[in-house]
Order: sequence, then structure tokens, then C-alpha cells
Amino acid sequence: RKLYGASGTNQEDIPNLQRASSGVSHLPYGSYVPLDWVGPVFGVSWSTVRKTAGLDAYFFLRFIRMCVRITAVSTFWAAIILAPTYATGHNGANGWYHISM
Repeated sequence: RKLYGASGTNQEDIPNLQRASSGVSHLPYGSYVPLDWVGPVFGVSWSTVRKTAGLDAYFFLRFIRMCVRITAVSTFWAAIILAPTYATGHNGANGWYHISM
């Protein structure tokens, strides 16, 4: 008996698990577009992630998704508040240097 593993999987179920995940769109192979993998990765449903990768990966990806959302909202509000603040405080700088700290 295994001490640790993905939920409901063992060594005999691996071929079945690969067949079960055949509904997932595959990553593009041989594509020269740098971010061509983003669409298929974010198109995978959460239930498919849980079935194929396990509960740890499921919660890790949800945590990463929450962190991205918090960072995006914080960056948006920081840009709205800080950009005008830096733009109005010239301090004798020229060009784009008056926006920097």
C-alpha cells in the first residue's frame, strides 16, 4: 500500500488516468508563439485538475490564482494612485525620469 499519492490513483490506474484526461486540449507542439500554451492551460476545468493531478496540485493552483488576482488588483490601484503622484513631483528630472522614485 502506498503511503502518499494523488487521490484515488495507484500504479495500475495510470494508463486509465491518461485515457481519462484525453478530453483535455493538448499543449501546442512545435509552435513558435511564445505564449501559445496559456490558452490550453487555463482552459482546463478544476475537476480535471483534481482528477489528474490530485488535491495538493488543485489547492496549489487555486492559491496561485488567488495571488495573481490580489496582485492584479493591488497593481491597478497602485498605478492609479502612484503614477499621478510621481508625475507631478518633478524634482528637476527630465523625460520619463520624473515618474521614477
